[in-house]
Amino acid sequence: MAMYCEGTIKPNNFEIKDADKHYEGIVGKLKKAFVGLGTDERRVIEILTTHSNAQRQEIIKQFKAQTGKDLEEEVKAELGGLFETLVLALLVPSSNFDAKCIHDAMKFGTCEKTLIQVLCSKTNSEIKAIADAYEAMYDCEMEEDLKSDLSGTFQNIIISIIQGKRADNIEVDQELVVKDAEEIYQAGEANENGTDEYKFNKVLSLRSRAHMNAVFDQYKKIAGKEIEQTLDYEAQLIAQPDTRDAFKAICAYARNPLTYFATCLHESLAGIGTDDSALIRLIVDHSEVDLADIKKRYRELFNSTLVVDVQNDTSGDYKKLLTAIIGTD
Repeated sequence: MAMYCEGTIKPNNFEIKDADKHYEGIVGKLKKAFVGLGTDERRVIEILTTHSNAQRQEIIKQFKAQTGKDLEEEVKAELGGLFETLVLALLVPSSNFDAKCIHDAMKFGTCEKTLIQVLCSKTNSEIKAIADAYEAMYDCEMEEDLKSDLSGTFQNIIISIIQGKRADNIEVDQELVVKDAEEIYQAGEANENGTDEYKFNKVLSLRSRAHMNAVFDQYKKIAGKEIEQTLDYEAQLIAQPDTRDAFKAICAYARNPLTYFATCLHESLAGIGTDDSALIRLIVDHSEVDLADIKKRYRELFNSTLVVDVQNDTSGDYKKLLTAIIGTD
């Protein structure tokens, strides 16, 4: 995600030489926030949204060292509901948070959308960190759990992605572009014997974003249509909507990550009720990476601001914390 690197939460810029004093002060504020009847939620929100994830990990360590208590347990005892869920999401290391999202996506039926949204934007090193965190948290390899939970071509897509072998080159090999585009065309549109999903999977799971976009352009020249149109048609033939949705999501991310994630956020807020699980996951996952850019794209796409739409769909301290993370436009 190197092209889009402006988050809404930035590291607190205290002087390194004053670090001990700074964290001591933060722990003191948190102790006061949890003392007495009720909790000072405003203070908790301020602390969480003015420190990066790495700094929050130091706050957790210092809180335990100074008080003998676990900050996460204090949060569970003092807070509740979606506000508690969001606070806890902000307190875990980023890789652990993603690992938990993947684990939760396999509970009570699989949420394929979650798996794609979490994994499609990660670098190879980030995927390895998530896999390591998953094994440490659940005493099981992430790949083995995914294999046992998924099936068919969708399983192949996810397993390919988590190998962490996606190319990261910016320059494009035009000969390979032409070869890949032709292979996809022959595997789908021109294949009278059905769809060869392997050819699609190879390109969409292993090639760089720059390469995929070049392939999409070349494919349109060959087939006379966008690759997404072919995916819709092929899905009807093979009756695998999950596979189609996964391939289309990867295409959408490759074309424009900001558009893809702005649309994901809009979908989490659309209709009756809010998909709070998706909203929390997307906001937390992108808060330090590209949320500032995503919310600009959100305004361009939907003629509304992300923060206003979130405020209209949420309430209470949960709403206040989301607002503080997103920031005003």
